[in-house]
Amino acid sequence: MVHVDGATKERPALARQCVLVMCLAGVMMLCGCRALFIGAGAAAGAAAVVVYVKGNAEQTVDVPLEKFHAATVQALKDLKLPLNEDKMDYSGASMKSEYSDGTSVWITLTAMTPGSTKIRVRVGIMGEMERAREIINKINLDAGLETPQIKMGDA
Repeated sequence: MVHVDGATKERPALARQCVLVMCLAGVMMLCGCRALFIGAGAAAGAAAVVVYVKGNAEQTVDVPLEKFHAATVQALKDLKLPLNEDKMDYSGASMKSEYSDGTSVWITLTAMTPGSTKIRVRVGIMGEMERAREIINKINLDAGLETPQIKMGDA
């Protein structure tokens, strides 16, 4: 923000985060999508936020791709989900697994910055929120992050 005297002054972090959350909610309303927000204190950055949209659970974390990939592999192992496919390069990773009942699991990791990663988890063709949340919670735990709490809302 530029003031009359020509000096610059940054907006407080909370104000920027509030604007971001409001813009995101506005975009989702315009798109007509129904979204579930999993997480508390999203605007203040107090906890992790997982957004569940159209069968996909998505979260962006402040963890480098390589470290979050390792946590994902460990989480799948801990959950006794076989890693059927694992493709990774500098920009992201694509992983496939399945539950013992044959339900497919697709996980996509995308490097947003050198220090942050976006994860997208889809379980089953229609999307199973509870199973996707279980996987993301375990990955967060293995990455040393807090487990997101559930807070639902419509957008």
